[in-house]
Amino acid sequence: MPKAFTDLEIIPEMFRVLRGKPFDSEDKEGAKALKASLITFIEGSASGRRPVVTKMTVHNWFPPRNCAPKKESKRFLLEYLRDQKSAGFIADGMKAEGDALIKFLSRTVEERPAREVSAAEPDELLDSAVIHRLGDLFRASRRNGRPVVTDLFRNGDHNDGADWSYFLVFRYSTNRGELLKSFLVIQSPDAEFNGYGFNHFVWGGAKKGQNRYVFRECEGAVLTLEKAYYFVGYNYVIGADKRAADPAVFENARVKAKAHPNGMGLLAAEYEEITRNCGLFSGVAMTLAAAHQPIISRLAFLHLGTKTSLGFDISDRDMQPRELSPKELVGDLKKTVKELRRRGGRVLGIQLQEAIAEKNWEKSGAEALAQKILGMIDNTPDWERSKDQAERSKRQGGRAIRAARVKRVAEGAIETFGPNRPRE
Repeated sequence: MPKAFTDLEIIPEMFRVLRGKPFDSEDKEGAKALKASLITFIEGSASGRRPVVTKMTVHNWFPPRNCAPKKESKRFLLEYLRDQKSAGFIADGMKAEGDALIKFLSRTVEERPAREVSAAEPDELLDSAVIHRLGDLFRASRRNGRPVVTDLFRNGDHNDGADWSYFLVFRYSTNRGELLKSFLVIQSPDAEFNGYGFNHFVWGGAKKGQNRYVFRECEGAVLTLEKAYYFVGYNYVIGADKRAADPAVFENARVKAKAHPNGMGLLAAEYEEITRNCGLFSGVAMTLAAAHQPIISRLAFLHLGTKTSLGFDISDRDMQPRELSPKELVGDLKKTVKELRRRGGRVLGIQLQEAIAEKNWEKSGAEALAQKILGMIDNTPDWERSKDQAERSKRQGGRAIRAARVKRVAEGAIETFGPNRPRE
């Protein structure tokens, strides 16, 4: 079992690891040296990143106050101890103790500790193997030569390393044939993450019975693998009403919610489909519904444009993702276009740009686009849709009767069974 320490044992253990002897409150010179080293670390490399730790904070960790370090302070102590280890300041014979303290602090601040795997630690061997395979996925994604900017950032400035691409994503809800309109932002690689990231915003509907107070997000990375893009992330629910809350209050609740993910989110779209229908393409999702139950569903991705092609940034507050009925889709598409035009959008997503360039956008263009979206998100299997929907013939009372055509449409996400979701 990994060694654990109480909060009040952290500083004495750090003293022992660095000085090679038990902490003694009477050893004023030893305590003074450790305090001076910690304060130097505050004033040096860590000063801009750990403002929560002050000189007074450090003094309080030692007698007579002997206060326990808080979580933010433990992150500082972890960085300090790693720095001391790198500089070779771990006391003779205390390497194992130092590594144990580093691992404990790593777990405490919710970081993954660096592991030294041995045959005597099969559980850690398993963890390392899994982590290694995940690393292989990211490495394979980086090696893939698929032109992401052409597929997902069309009409954007490919030389702009900070460009963002915006999509509306549609699927059927679990709520009796309603649609779910969500908002997807894809971010270009930056200094913090050498890959494409994404945020997927889902709001409850504005009407009664549409989970109006449920605001959830999925955040993660975009992987470029053999045949498709995979948006792999974690879901979390924000405990505040985004429509009514002060933006600062909501953002604070959002930051807290990220520390408590409630499930995984996975979106996927095939390259061949994107090439054929760039700007409005289909995909699939495995994610969570409003009651946190896992669901799968077909998707339709409608590209709105990029930050550089539009000439401005847009957010979920601008696009108002929500639950809506199929008959509201046409009006919602018109409202979206009107908002982008009002703000002076230069170049919209290619399918949207072509649709609104037609003179009949208001009369029939929006309707045609809505029908395309509804066709893409129909969860009926292809083999069933392709069946002859009119029975050949039936004989009843000696007469041949042709059956009426039956429209096959699966209007609803497929969810797991549960206490309130029985099969029968």
